[in-house]
Amino acid sequence: MLTEEIKKHQAWYLALHIVLGTFMFSYSLGVLNTCADNVEGTLHWGNLRNLYIAIFSTCVPTGALLGSPLAGYLCDKFGRRGTLMYSDLIMILGSGLSVLPFNISFGIGRVICGISSGIFLATSPMFLNEITPDALTSQLGPLVSISINSGFCVSYFFGLILPTSNYHTDNMNYLWMFLFLFPASVSLYQYFYFLLYMKYDSPKWYIDHGLKSRAEEALLSIYTEVGLEKGITRFEERESEMSVSKDDVKRPKITSFKDIVMKKKYRKMVRIGFMLGIIQQISGINACLFFSTEIFKHIGGTIFVSRIYTCVMGIALLFGAVMAIPLLKMFDRKTLIISGEIFLMIICGVLGVFSDMIPNSIVALISINVYMLFFAYSLGAALWTYIGEVCSGKAISIAAFTNMFSTCIIAVVFPFALEALGISYAFFFFSFCMVISSIYCYIDLVPTKDKTKPEIKYSIYNR
Repeated sequence: MLTEEIKKHQAWYLALHIVLGTFMFSYSLGVLNTCADNVEGTLHWGNLRNLYIAIFSTCVPTGALLGSPLAGYLCDKFGRRGTLMYSDLIMILGSGLSVLPFNISFGIGRVICGISSGIFLATSPMFLNEITPDALTSQLGPLVSISINSGFCVSYFFGLILPTSNYHTDNMNYLWMFLFLFPASVSLYQYFYFLLYMKYDSPKWYIDHGLKSRAEEALLSIYTEVGLEKGITRFEERESEMSVSKDDVKRPKITSFKDIVMKKKYRKMVRIGFMLGIIQQISGINACLFFSTEIFKHIGGTIFVSRIYTCVMGIALLFGAVMAIPLLKMFDRKTLIISGEIFLMIICGVLGVFSDMIPNSIVALISINVYMLFFAYSLGAALWTYIGEVCSGKAISIAAFTNMFSTCIIAVVFPFALEALGISYAFFFFSFCMVISSIYCYIDLVPTKDKTKPEIKYSIYNR
């Protein structure tokens, strides 16, 4: 029955190209992690090394903080496809500047890559959700999280090819430039894919702009003639909001950011996007990534071995995201998110005990990788699948902005809190946050499994 209504292979093919954007987002975030020493060898940071690392590490999140609010406007004006293509060009520019051997150009390039990453982070989940048939949501929804974790993995594995000593004299050290140019090649591929092959935008964007016939053509790239009507009904609520002009052409009442923020109808949707954007960051994910570096150096003894452990951590993240595909078929997103919060609460508590109070690097190492597994399927894959289901395009932009803003705050505050309180109390704090978060999610989130888009909107609007 499914194959009679849906062109499954085409849906997967398009979805995989859409999530290249979120792949580049995480790759840009993770690439400096394993090659900071190599970059320093070329840019000569000297005694200011730690300061430069702190500055350049926050460039991408800061740029993403600027880029994510732009996504809503760009998606309305140029469509989801057009927005991704513009973001590809921005990423190419940023990557090119990042490999120029000057600190100023490197920093500017990183910020520009961050702007592109923020646009990708807000646009890709929206585009993916709008082209995904309801029957494939549990399969295609986790691709956002899988692509994000794949980006981290690739950046970590690329770090293995770099020298681990003699950074100032070894000519192989310049290979770090390849790592920062790599997103440009991915962006170039995605740009030409949309330019030459996939020439249709989101069906919802066409419907919102009164182009129903064009929307049907776009839907036929995913649906068969038999399933076309089912594809149209996913947006039937939106169609019912249209008014007829003098030319008898349907024109939409485009929802503005002011409407999203001020109208009671959208209050619950905005609240959920806002809160989930924060919850993902106060889960302790960045703290684990920060602390893992220190643990890996201590256990591995050498820079190369610590990079191996970092790759293992990335594999754990990726495996957890892949594990979400069958889990999303069996369980509701709300259930997976809450279960993940409960497990993360326990693991953060264990990390708090075995970091400073009862130091045990092996237990901490195992706990961090287990943490990554549970985070990836719950506050990674299930969370972004849920946001894509319940939030409109502008609400997703708000969620992405909140997520990046929280990332910047934690990136700045965590090192000082670590120095003042110690790592144990930091993990206890994140464990407590997961207690509060699980209570909030139990009360406010609505089930979405096996529901159509209009049914989900009905359970969200005016609540």
